[in-house]
Amino acid sequence: MADIPCIGMKPILTIDGAYTQKIIQDSSDRDQYIGIAKPGSSLADAVWQIRKLTYSATDKITDVQWAGGTDRFIHVMNNYATLSYS
Repeated sequence: MADIPCIGMKPILTIDGAYTQKIIQDSSDRDQYIGIAKPGSSLADAVWQIRKLTYSATDKITDVQWAGGTDRFIHVMNNYATLSYS
C-alpha cells in the first residue's frame, strides 16, 4: 500500500471495474481506514465500503474489520470515525 497517496482519492482497478479509494491514516502514518466507492462518489454519499486496519506494536496488520460488519457499499466515508467495525 505504500504507493497509494494518503491524501485525496486514487482510482483503483478491481474485477468489477474501476473504483476510487480514500485512505485515512493514524497518528503513526499507518493506513487505518480504507474506503472504496465508484469514481465520482461524494464522501457524503452512502455508497462506500469501509474497512479498518488494526496493527500490532511492531506495525504488522493484526485485524481487518468492516464498517457495520459488512463489505457492502452502504456507508458514508465522512462518518468513518463514528461507525462500528467488526
